Amino acid sequence: MATQKSFASVRKTAAPIIAMANKPNASIKDLATLIEKDPELSARILQVANSGFYSFRKKIESVFHAITLLGWNSVKMISLGSSLLTRMCNTDRRLFNHSVRTAQIARFLAQEANFYKIEEIAVVGLLHDFGRVIFDLFFPEKAAKLRQITLDLGVPVHIAERDLCGADHGEVGGWALAEWDLPENITDSVVRHHSFERDTYHGRKTAV
Repeated sequence: MATQKSFASVRKTAAPIIAMANKPNASIKDLATLIEKDPELSARILQVANSGFYSFRKKIESVFHAITLLGWNSVKMISLGSSLLTRMCNTDRRLFNHSVRTAQIARFLAQEANFYKIEEIAVVGLLHDFGRVIFDLFFPEKAAKLRQITLDLGVPVHIAERDLCGADHGEVGGWALAEWDLPENITDSVVRHHSFERDTYHGRKTAV
């Protein structure tokens, strides 16, 4: 119950940031001012901006500067994604590390392939397993059973999820993120990361 309340708290924190970033007439200054009202979120964004994940040459010391360099979509993803991953995955460090590594690799591949919106692809990598957090938080008995099935039968977790629950963690995560008004180009890639289809609109991004 406490974890679910924490989950709702994260949503409450991130929702105003996402709403602001979706306003066509909002400025970087507007977004920076809103973020700075939350010292914890401000610190988190600066921590991410100064991490090895982005490798900027100079230290980023202001939220305004971070938004300018990272871009609106990246800040939206950090506002939601880092909050969830750090608060909700403390009990599953392997999942957290896997998500960060996936984001780093996705960013590298997107750069090598000269993709547009590289940071957006990176944050898809960061959030691609968000559905596993949903399973652990809200369906802990099913999550435990799923882990046992994957061990006993040696099947991939997404296959076990579809058999037991009718949907895999990609679909569950994508649906949840869509409910939080993240853009379709992000949620669609999360939904399809275990069911890649070349001809879909976001197929190339999902392939990364």
